[in-house]
Amino acid sequence: MESLIRKHRQHHFPKINGKDKYDVPTNFFIGRSQDGSAGEARKLKNRIEAYKKGMVSLLDPKYQTTMKLGLKTEGKFTDSHGVSQNWKCITFTIQFLLPP
Repeated sequence: MESLIRKHRQHHFPKINGKDKYDVPTNFFIGRSQDGSAGEARKLKNRIEAYKKGMVSLLDPKYQTTMKLGLKTEGKFTDSHGVSQNWKCITFTIQFLLPP
């Protein structure tokens, strides 16, 4: 089984160095803050919200209030331990690189 996993990883991740450095994307998006305000996640969230507004504005006005696009960035989010988190932290805190 281990040889099969090793072969799969070599095939799918041959050019990815430092596969165990999952803190790098977390630090990029969250930064050195508890709430994610010091990283790039806030900018991404703002762009997602602007995109959603733009998409909804293209709809007939009678459908604009009922359309659900997904891409939820507001509301209540909880981690695997049931602890309340904001969208930035729940989305970008310690992301593991998993094989496809």
